[in-house]
Amino acid sequence: MKKYLLICLAGATMSGPVLARNMEYKLNFSDVLASVEAKAKLDQSVTFRFGENTTPDGAQRKGDRVIKRAGKGEDRNDDLVACDRAALSALVFLQQEAKKVSADAVVEIVSYYKNIVFSSSTSFECHAGNGGATVVLKAVYVTLPK
Repeated sequence: MKKYLLICLAGATMSGPVLARNMEYKLNFSDVLASVEAKAKLDQSVTFRFGENTTPDGAQRKGDRVIKRAGKGEDRNDDLVACDRAALSALVFLQQEAKKVSADAVVEIVSYYKNIVFSSSTSFECHAGNGGATVVLKAVYVTLPK
């Protein structure tokens, strides 16, 4: 038994540390929205407003949501493509959910990775690692005043 335990300990120490990657990126929503994929998947029936304090006066709140989406690139090192895909996936989901609750806008869209707010009217936060990229968005569904 002692011999077996020593072999296990020796094997564990020789394997070295596991290196997990967690690269943080701040990328532009405009690049995601301008893509061919976004034009095919997003329609103009739901308006997106990025950043805090973007709810217009008189808007009727329909609910809120935190959404986490993952994306993969063409290869293991294609973080930016993976981030754009994850962001588009999140926006498509938010659009679908907005329609389900009869909202015509998604506002107050902020990045919310590990429950930490990153607010920007132009950018989102993405974390990429060995398994792809992750985008976490927090948003509010509203009906805009006419």
